Amino acid sequence: MKLFTFVPLAIGTLRSKPGASMLRNVLGALLCSAWLFHSADAHAQGLNGFLPGKDNATIAVSHTFESYDEYWVGTELITDPSLGEIETGSVSLYADVGILEDLAITANFAYVDVASNGPAPLSDQGLQDRTFLLRYRFLKLEGSGLQHVFVAGAGLRAPMAPYEPNRVVALGDETHDALFRFVYQLQMGVLDGGYVSGEFGYDLREDDTPDQTSAYGEIGVTIGRLSPSFAMYRNWADGGFDIGDPGFRFPELDAETFRIGGKLYYRVSSSFGIAVSGFTTPDGQNVGQATGISTSLVANL
Repeated sequence: MKLFTFVPLAIGTLRSKPGASMLRNVLGALLCSAWLFHSADAHAQGLNGFLPGKDNATIAVSHTFESYDEYWVGTELITDPSLGEIETGSVSLYADVGILEDLAITANFAYVDVASNGPAPLSDQGLQDRTFLLRYRFLKLEGSGLQHVFVAGAGLRAPMAPYEPNRVVALGDETHDALFRFVYQLQMGVLDGGYVSGEFGYDLREDDTPDQTSAYGEIGVTIGRLSPSFAMYRNWADGGFDIGDPGFRFPELDAETFRIGGKLYYRVSSSFGIAVSGFTTPDGQNVGQATGISTSLVANL
């Protein structure tokens, strides 16, 4: 069976913490939105300001499928019949574990299967990257039914196994990167918990791979068992090549991505939920014009 058609069926035995608030259980699951833009893009990140709290955890198993048959060479959008359509499937594991009430560690792991269907098909599959991010909520201000939350994070990203990055169907960039994040979030008491969140990120990348700056925005609300959210993501490389430049390598491209997407989370119980999300890429530079859909099983422990 191709990974593209695989959907996780189980996530294990679940339990809820006595006395945990419904708002934490419901909105805590929205942390799986980090997978909305993950798929096979080693650069994409997306965090909001919710932390699981001491001795609590959020775990999500996700399957993502994305594809494109047009891509930007520099800023020009083109097609290549010899390349055809590129399809990428990934299975991801996400965990967010509360160390203290205001301190949590997040871990991401992914297995990726990518292939093109042109006259000379290309393909690759295997373990991609692992990411660890330590997040600290250093300030929370409350008043008039609003909460202002400030979170800072730092972490590392590295390949889980060797792979070839300098190819069209590469699993990723195969670099070791230092990650820095800052999140501001406004939380409101309407409809059991609405919020607006913004993240600024910077990735310090090794060797000749350009460093990257990213911005991520998310808005969501809870209505009964449903939690819809909408997100926007953009990243910019600090220099690099255009596709086709003399001596260019794919990890060293001057890549820019703008994605928008939405997610619907359904709370089956206080400790288990299901999420479906999708995204599209309206604009970019030296990247594919990808659209994708993701399904996730989410547990709050």
